Amino acid sequence: MYKKIIFLLVLLFSANSFSNQGPVIQSVNGNPKNQILINGNGFGSNCPQCEVVIDYGKGFKYLASIQSWNDKSIKADIPDLNKGLAVQISVKTNDAESNKTN
Repeated sequence: MYKKIIFLLVLLFSANSFSNQGPVIQSVNGNPKNQILINGNGFGSNCPQCEVVIDYGKGFKYLASIQSWNDKSIKADIPDLNKGLAVQISVKTNDAESNKTN
């Protein structure tokens, strides 16, 4: 009986740690109007501290202008400073920062 209780507690704590992993970017799509659509999960609702960070490399980072934000997608405007640059995009919420993606 004790083994069952311990197993259930381990299972409960494991499931809880996975659900609090923070935002995850699954894909980023752009359009000619310098907008990006970020799809994923765990973004939550937009908040004053929430950000979409565009890392242009060499220490230059830009905060995107948010057009819409929900738990599964974010639409943001970004400047096209140089079409040849490969940028990394991440999402910061109150609780955590997402993975970085190109």
